[in-house]
Amino acid sequence: MLTPLTGILWRLLARMRLCLAGVDDAEVGRLLVRRLRWMVVFGGLAAGCVVLAATTATETVAAPSPVMAAMRTDLQMGAYIAAGVLALPVVAVWRYAQAIVRRALRDRAAVPQVCRGTALRVVPAAEGGWPMLLRREDGRRFWVTGSAKVLAPVRSRMGRAGPGFRVTVTVQYYRRSRVVKEIRGMAVEALSVAWSPALEAGAEPATP
Repeated sequence: MLTPLTGILWRLLARMRLCLAGVDDAEVGRLLVRRLRWMVVFGGLAAGCVVLAATTATETVAAPSPVMAAMRTDLQMGAYIAAGVLALPVVAVWRYAQAIVRRALRDRAAVPQVCRGTALRVVPAAEGGWPMLLRREDGRRFWVTGSAKVLAPVRSRMGRAGPGFRVTVTVQYYRRSRVVKEIRGMAVEALSVAWSPALEAGAEPATP
């Protein structure tokens, strides 16, 4: 249940251009500007709903009939509810960007880690980082982000591999922000060979 929901959230962040492509000043500044733009958009819509609700409340007092007054009361309540719903993305975007920027700044002084796993999905973005879903050798899945320059070759290789093959990558990434610094290695493996029960049991492959 959590895996599909997490994938949807990462796709949404990619479309909103809120994924980090690096931990440098330029990329952190880009993310903060993008955060401000989305906060202004959602905050402006929420403020508009509040103004609409206040205006409707004033008109309700002077309504010519009880039916009209009831309709305007319903509109007022709907406007307040819409304002509350639109305020949620403002808080969510602010908290997310604050957390990811803080992690990126701390990662600058850290040594990137190396991880090997299977690339399951790469989500392209018009700007900023591209999310990539990896399955590590221990079976756990986790998302990382990286620049288009770093992850575009992985996505291209996944598209050319076709059914029956998997793309195995070795990535160097920052642990806190999960930003990929570089791809250290990449290989296409046949699933029939990589997951052969005979090879897992230690048996020698049959020879003609």
